[in-house]
Amino acid sequence: MGLIPKKYIVHIASEKSKLRLQNQENFIDKCHANGIYLLECNNLEDLKYILYDYKPEILIVNEDMYAQGFDYETISEKQKSRYNIYKLILLGNKKKDKSKAFSYIEEGFDDFLDSDLSAEEIFVKCFAYLRRKNILEKNQLTKLPGINRTYEIIEHCLHDIKDWQLLHVTIDNLNQYNYMYGVKNVDNLIKQSASMLADLVKDSDLFIGHLGKDNFVLLGSRQNINDIYEELENEFSAILEKVYNKKDFENQYIVYSAPHKVRRKEKLVTLNISSCTSLDRKFLSGSDLIEQALLNKFNKRKHLTNKKVVIIEEDKDFAELLVDRLELDSFEASHSSPKDLLKDLDTVRPGFLVIEAAKMGLPGFEELCKKLNKYDGIADLNIIVASNVPGYRNFLEAGANTYIPKPYELDTLLEELKLSC
Repeated sequence: MGLIPKKYIVHIASEKSKLRLQNQENFIDKCHANGIYLLECNNLEDLKYILYDYKPEILIVNEDMYAQGFDYETISEKQKSRYNIYKLILLGNKKKDKSKAFSYIEEGFDDFLDSDLSAEEIFVKCFAYLRRKNILEKNQLTKLPGINRTYEIIEHCLHDIKDWQLLHVTIDNLNQYNYMYGVKNVDNLIKQSASMLADLVKDSDLFIGHLGKDNFVLLGSRQNINDIYEELENEFSAILEKVYNKKDFENQYIVYSAPHKVRRKEKLVTLNISSCTSLDRKFLSGSDLIEQALLNKFNKRKHLTNKKVVIIEEDKDFAELLVDRLELDSFEASHSSPKDLLKDLDTVRPGFLVIEAAKMGLPGFEELCKKLNKYDGIADLNIIVASNVPGYRNFLEAGANTYIPKPYELDTLLEELKLSC
């Protein structure tokens, strides 16, 4: 699908100039042999379109063309994309005073070449820069193409390709993993994830870029992206066994210490995948495209969020207080009892169950959880237990997702509910 743009060198030279690389067969042959294309330009109006359409890697300016307006500032004004970073080289006139060379560099040119160099020597200079540019554009942790190269490919898709799809891949629960396992292990997890993604796109017409931290982009045709979509989850699950302690992996959660002495049962890290395709037309640039993919994910999640809450509390006055407070924050809350719980769950189909376990204690909570296991929606139910009975691990192991020690502020409960939405 032509996902990777071609590499271009633009030579700014007069048609009458003796210093025209277009006429140097050795230079042209070297370019073709390495997948590089040479373009020639001799007026500023054409340059604007060349920069926009071809996004060249290198601009070589003959010194006599500099006097005709091809200075650094004028050329920079013609550049529209901040992600297309080219090298600007001035090619000096023969038998001229070279004392101006440093002033050209000060102005903004990247290099000054003596025109006495052969065509082969000029090509070697260009090729060395392209190789160095490729190295510098890679993310230093994963060695995948970094942010500039990724946005360059995205803009190429936007302007030149009709049918494509982008996957924006991040890792959920990474902060919790960092809290438990440390930065060194986070780096290892990101490197293993990058290696997994690179293996999936190997030998295919797909591009993978690394924007930083756990922020990855996959680009390709919609059909090719769909073919690997299901493989992502399967391959990532194999990584988890390597990066977690055996007990945490077997439990499928870690215990996370939150503010106000709250203990939260957090799931293991998972891939969070959002998507955007050529059918979406709400963006204008590469950064807008990433935002569109995130918006698509947010809208989907928002649509699926269940904000219904059932409260188990023996104190009816306190239960009514909880219901009123939650409804002020857009939750749909109701009160139930251990006796009527299963019937009420089947009727309401909530996303959250808040259990005040101060009086029932751990034995009563464990008994209640046995009843809950008969509820067919248990997998989608987030259970928050509040108790003054010590031993939060016992409550979490029995079935709670979050443990809040009593007494607590109502804002603490609301914060836990909102974090799970």
